[in-house]
Amino acid sequence: MDHYKTVVMDYLQSDRAVFVNADCRFEHAVTAEKEADSERCHCDAVAIDLRH
Repeated sequence: MDHYKTVVMDYLQSDRAVFVNADCRFEHAVTAEKEADSERCHCDAVAIDLRH
């Protein structure tokens, strides 16, 4: 993880009301014939503010 990602992750994790997942993968819509070749997207972080 580079310096800028670390700074952002530290900032997000400093607030206990924010849930942070540092390794999140999403799978695009999968059809029956493309199950093995499904496309995936990788996010650096997903943050959810649980106060709102």
